[in-house]
Amino acid sequence: AFFTLPSPTKPDEEITVAGAGYVTDADGPQLKSGPPNLGEHTDDILTSIGYDMLRIKALRDAGTI
Repeated sequence: AFFTLPSPTKPDEEITVAGAGYVTDADGPQLKSGPPNLGEHTDDILTSIGYDMLRIKALRDAGTI
């Protein structure tokens, strides 16, 4: 199944995304939001594995992330 959602980058447009590749008879996965923007969760992911904000800033300044 495909779903139409508001575009995360263009407020006046929509995007079409694919739902789960399977269906269950009871409580299969539900689409709750569209895909994240590129890099949207980078800080959260890096801090969760031990990077501090100073190191993340250094990686960003170096163009690594």
